[in-house]
Amino acid sequence: MFGRDPIIPLTNLVCAKNRYLGTEEGLLDLDRLCECYALAAFNIKMARDQNPNLFKNPPTKEFKVGDMVLLCHHDATVWDPKYEPFYRITKILTDRQVKLASSKGYQRRANIADIHFQYPVNEVICNLPDQQSFG
Repeated sequence: MFGRDPIIPLTNLVCAKNRYLGTEEGLLDLDRLCECYALAAFNIKMARDQNPNLFKNPPTKEFKVGDMVLLCHHDATVWDPKYEPFYRITKILTDRQVKLASSKGYQRRANIADIHFQYPVNEVICNLPDQQSFG
């Protein structure tokens, strides 16, 4: 046993492995997926050509400086309100972006898709008493 270990060439121990190229089934699946994407792109192009009115951008909302707005709360859970109240537009930066100021004086930017007009009925809803105080 001792002194009788086989002599193994170093190239067998430290040889580069061939890159895994996948199986033939995987290549066929990728080809089918590519064909599906090409077919979907073709169908979307045909639909746009047939009905150009369906794929127009929505009209921009007409906001002015000083408008009271609600800001969308993207991280709201099921029981949280979807919109945060008491924001006022202080500056219109672009046709899609405005600068807002909260009632506490914080400044932030927002996309116009995330803000909505605040109507008087919304102020009543926002000022309802806390449910903890009901008993």
